[in-house]
Amino acid sequence: MNASETSYDTGATHVADVCRARPPLKRRILTLGFAVILGLVAGWILQKLYTYWQNTHTTTSYPLTGAFWAQQSGVVVGPPAILPGPIVGAELLLAGQAYSLDQGPISLPSGSQFQIRISSPHTGRLVLSAMNLTGQQSSLLWQAGVTSGQIYTSPTLRLEGTRGREALVVGIQPQGAGQPPLIRQIDLWHY
Repeated sequence: MNASETSYDTGATHVADVCRARPPLKRRILTLGFAVILGLVAGWILQKLYTYWQNTHTTTSYPLTGAFWAQQSGVVVGPPAILPGPIVGAELLLAGQAYSLDQGPISLPSGSQFQIRISSPHTGRLVLSAMNLTGQQSSLLWQAGVTSGQIYTSPTLRLEGTRGREALVVGIQPQGAGQPPLIRQIDLWHY
């Protein structure tokens, strides 16, 4: 080896060796992007599976019959009287704003939280139940003692489960013998 070919070993790694140790930036970004997309797809699949499970596993429900009213209100004399809207006044409260239910169904997205404001024409027992018309089932949501002429607000309700036409049924069993319950059906479109 002559003087012009002298090499010194400084222990430093060659620049090319450093570049080979890490993948190029473009490849790292693509890998990260693929991982993010894979995570989003997995989350979407889990959400669909949970929604399916939630829709197929319902709570205990009761048919809306005289036996249902007897169980909830304690007294039923004859079949319930389904009366027009103004007899049992009701409005939907959503985000602090009241909506009339006399104009027909109201459309609400899944997960909406709302309340029902009810004016009672009689003193008695109020029962609020949910009836999913696709399954022909109902379940008790709320009940309370009511006084004639007073306004009552239900607890906050959340719309979830099967989408489609939903019905809330407000029933008031007046005090006194021989009076049939007053029923008001409230229709909602659940999307």
